[in-house]
Amino acid sequence: MSALTEGAHAGAPLQVALRLRLNIKGHGIKVVKHSAVASMLGRHFAKAGRLDPKFHRMFLSARRVRETADYGIFEEIIESIANLTLEEARAFVAEINRILRGE
Repeated sequence: MSALTEGAHAGAPLQVALRLRLNIKGHGIKVVKHSAVASMLGRHFAKAGRLDPKFHRMFLSARRVRETADYGIFEEIIESIANLTLEEARAFVAEINRILRGE
């Protein structure tokens, strides 16, 4: 899989992983829709000071890239955007794992 293809789909696995991790770890937060994941992340983590708001913005950006890749009729994801999305996704996952470990 090229960085372009991998980056374009980076948002979906992040959302699924975050939903599962939060439910499994007993945070008492249940979500079904992708929009609810984004909202919950902002409300319960970024605004509460548990997550640097830049990671919430990264998450929102990855979601937009994924939606453009999946549904964009007149838009295209360029490789530099895909690479940036991958870079941010890795940082995001590392930060979420740090929070869930209680560090």
